[in-house]
Amino acid sequence: MSVKGACDAARLIRSTFEDQSWIAQQFAQADLGDARRTRRAEQLALNMLQAPDKGLPTQTQTWAGLKAAYRLLHCEDVTRQKLMQPHFKQTQHDALAHPVTLFVQDTTDLSFTQLEHAQGFGPVGDRRGSGLHVHTLLTLTPTGEVLGLAAQHCWARPIAPAFRQTESRAQRQVRKGKESEVWHKVLADVGPVPTGQRWISIGDRGSDSFDYWRRAIATGWHCLSRIFTNRRTADNSYLLLKARELPAQGQMVVHQRARPGQAARTLHLDLAWSRVQVLAPGSNPSLAKLPALDVSVVRCWDDKHKVEWVLLATWPVDNFDDAAQCVNWYTQRWSIEEFHKCLKSGCRLESSQLKQARAVDVLLGFCSLVAVRLLALARLARIHPHEPASEFVDHDNLAVLCAMRNLEPKTLTVRSYWREVARIGGFLARTHDGDPGWKTLWQGLTKLEQWVIAWKNGYEKGRR
Repeated sequence: MSVKGACDAARLIRSTFEDQSWIAQQFAQADLGDARRTRRAEQLALNMLQAPDKGLPTQTQTWAGLKAAYRLLHCEDVTRQKLMQPHFKQTQHDALAHPVTLFVQDTTDLSFTQLEHAQGFGPVGDRRGSGLHVHTLLTLTPTGEVLGLAAQHCWARPIAPAFRQTESRAQRQVRKGKESEVWHKVLADVGPVPTGQRWISIGDRGSDSFDYWRRAIATGWHCLSRIFTNRRTADNSYLLLKARELPAQGQMVVHQRARPGQAARTLHLDLAWSRVQVLAPGSNPSLAKLPALDVSVVRCWDDKHKVEWVLLATWPVDNFDDAAQCVNWYTQRWSIEEFHKCLKSGCRLESSQLKQARAVDVLLGFCSLVAVRLLALARLARIHPHEPASEFVDHDNLAVLCAMRNLEPKTLTVRSYWREVARIGGFLARTHDGDPGWKTLWQGLTKLEQWVIAWKNGYEKGRR
């Protein structure tokens, strides 16, 4: 990647130290019906960004500020789509700087079961709880650099009648069919793929949909999906059966970071691949007569760790490099899970006491932008780990950190700089510890910025 390309891709991350400027970029073009609302939205977003894990009373700090925030969240002219539209457009524009861009998407539940007398929420989980469903399209470069969010949908499921606590199988299939359309809707929000670009939509179980694949292909998109349905193929076989009959044709190593309930591990994956024609589902009258899709299937597995991924790619996979590329791109799917974690744990969205679903939907717009910056922050050490920190870090922050920790600025790399910042936030930095997460990084950065403010105030007083 060129220096300019690296700088453009890191723009979202590097501006962590310029919160006010970044917030202004996101909201300046937001059409909220009144310039005063736009300024208020900028101020609220800045307050949230500086204390993402606190509630609105702490973030706004004053009674007047809190009332202004509540008025904004309940204003009819303010919607999540209006708030986020400038960010969506900027993300889509940044994607054009890269020949290949990954668009990772998935759905998560937001539970507000604890709220009494709440309005506008629907069933979540086992349908005993209440809340909202959010489907987000996260944009990355193939190396995992966070470009931003490209689209997002939020909805509440309809509440079943009181006399019927559970759905019938037919009702569940209809609901799932309607909800599965969101996988293509977010791509339609972005629009057809521009000439010369290669945009890959990546998804897990929910993206295992013939209709989603064929509609995406029609607008120039490629899809990479983990499949679970044993679909019929043109050679009178079945997709999963065919994939599992393929002999191993190579092996690759994938390092998985620690996740909740699972320690970090190294997978030695056997690879097999083949081209295949997938037939349209005969059980769906609207799709049954459509032509077969020419796709590729990639299977990778590790018997020791009992891991198997069967992937469907809507482009030709003819050799080991093509298959390994599919696996590497699919591993970026975990990024959307990290985004959801930032949204829930980092911004504590589910702790909101707002009792109207519409107001929560607006709050989601603010929290989503904060969450994507938290995620971008955690990625910086992984993207340019060996580059000099001075090229990616605010000079005042670097100088103050080195003075406080007795370090030499010229010797610090991006990775070592962020580990030192995370140590301020509670990261232990032991020999076998991996890279710090967004939480300790953000806590360390908050303290560091307080040091910088104190240093600047002392410097100005000294000059007088």
